[in-house]
Amino acid sequence: MNIFFRAGDISPKPDCALELGVVADGHAVRVELERAAIQHFLGSDPCDKETVLEFVRRNRKAIEWVIHAHLIAHGVPLNRHLVITANDLRGVQLV
Repeated sequence: MNIFFRAGDISPKPDCALELGVVADGHAVRVELERAAIQHFLGSDPCDKETVLEFVRRNRKAIEWVIHAHLIAHGVPLNRHLVITANDLRGVQLV
């Protein structure tokens, strides 16, 4: 399974979650990193857009691996929306 981040399609949401646009085997999928997952790594107030975007840039490969593992295990969701939780990120090393 090939996974690609869509260029320029990484956006913090008002509730401080983060939405990523990815393409998995030709299917566009919205991937949401929930707020608790981001808070776990960035602290109690992860709402600064630049800080969140830098976190994604630094951890792009690890996040891709988590998305890939989730899609291999469960397939592409019918609604093309995948939520990544702090628990999902527990198995990878993020900086």
